[in-house]
Parts: sequence; structure tokens; C-alpha cells
Amino acid sequence: MTAVDLSEGMLAKAKQKITTENVDFVHADIISDPIPNAPFDAVVASLVLEHIVDLHHFFSLLAKLTIGGAHVFLSEIHPERARRGALAHFKDPDGNEFRLSSVTHTEVEIASAALKNGFVVEKKITAMGTDKLSILNSKWKKYLEVPMIQMWKLTEASLHK
Repeated sequence: MTAVDLSEGMLAKAKQKITTENVDFVHADIISDPIPNAPFDAVVASLVLEHIVDLHHFFSLLAKLTIGGAHVFLSEIHPERARRGALAHFKDPDGNEFRLSSVTHTEVEIASAALKNGFVVEKKITAMGTDKLSILNSKWKKYLEVPMIQMWKLTEASLHK
């Protein structure tokens, strides 16, 4: 398994949680850096698309990194929730808030860019805000009955690269 992130801090958190020796942790920008161990038969990308301006370019790179028939699993902040301001941000230990550069993509934009690069949408799920989630994080109470996350299962359709 290869875990890639642009943030060294996020890679450090992943290393704390994943203790198996079968994972290569790679500090890289998936848009501009070579990714080792490719091609892959599956890709999981969580909260990545909001940092990608050019979806077509992202999916064209993804097509080059995967084998024919590869599965791609995406999860992203739902566009409705993003419009309410729930985009990438974090607080440092001193409580200073930082907002990362983010782009809100529509479902149509994501599906279209994926399709143009040889990926077929097999399934799309919208996770709604629930009472159970608000118990996990009290900040999520404002999202009760609001679409929170979109999850996608795509399959790379070409048989040959």
C-alpha cells in the first residue's frame, strides 16, 4: 500500500495510526510529483478534490496511475455543506485558524471529469447529518438533515493503458 499526502503533518498522523510495515508513506504532490509503486489496482482519495482546481487534469493523472479496471473510492465534503463554509481548515495548538485553498465542485463536474478520463461512476452515496454524528462532534449539530459527505465508487473502464 502507498499512502500519499502533501502535508507532512498528515503523514505523521497516519503513521501513528497505521502500524503495519506494508505501507509506504510518501510526501508528494499528486499533481506535480512522481508517485512510486504505480500502477495501482485501487485508489482511495479522501478530501482531496476540494484542493484540485482542474478536475480533468486530476482524473487524467489518476488514469495514468491505475491499471485497467481499477477501483477508485472518493469522499468529499458535500457541495451543499461546502457552500455553508465547511471547507478545509484547521487550528494550530495556539488556537489560530487556518483556511486552506479550496474549490467547491458540483456532482456533475466530478462525474463529467471522471467520465472524460475513462472512469465510470458505479455508485454515489450522500451521507446526511444525523443525531449520532452530532454526538460524536457537537459542531455537527448545525448539519442535522443536511448532506455532509459525498462518497463515490468509480471504475477505470479501459482494459489497456
